[in-house]
Amino acid sequence: MTEVLQASADEYRSNLAQNLRRRRLKVFLCGASVDRNVRPRKSRRNARLRHEIMERLEAGNCEVVLGEDKEFYTAARDVLAAEHDIAKQELALLDHVDLTVVFPCTAGSFAEVGMFALIVSLAPRLVIVVDDRDDHREGYIAKGPVLMAERNRADVAFIPYDRIDDVWDFVCGAVERARIREWQRETASGR
Repeated sequence: MTEVLQASADEYRSNLAQNLRRRRLKVFLCGASVDRNVRPRKSRRNARLRHEIMERLEAGNCEVVLGEDKEFYTAARDVLAAEHDIAKQELALLDHVDLTVVFPCTAGSFAEVGMFALIVSLAPRLVIVVDDRDDHREGYIAKGPVLMAERNRADVAFIPYDRIDDVWDFVCGAVERARIREWQRETASGR
């Protein structure tokens, strides 16, 4: 009986894992500006990190949305018309995606962290990876918006951006939790 039960549990584990991996997530990826079709030079460390994480997410069954994507800019401009601005565009994107990942390293991405941290309902779907340098741990961004987002249940980590595999492990964990949340939501709604 124990062997039969173990075999059934192993099959269950395998089926559940496959079901979760099949769930395609939409991820809004924020940080240093990148061209999705061109790998940034090595000297552009922050852009290289974002590009590498984008490629890994896409290989892991995620649709990645970048603020630079012209299609989303055009769509928001068409709908919002005279009221269009990039802040409203990004706020609308937050409703369109399952997960938002921010690498604060530019003026724009620091502003995104501040804006996103104020949205309490976003926090469980927000991932912030701060470059682990002393000036980043002690500054306003870390002690203000990042701390606020973390207290509201955002996933926050301080990891050196040159440790891409460590950053990936953290982001990958957040993606798996997002897949579980989506599965729970769909199961609860009877889909």
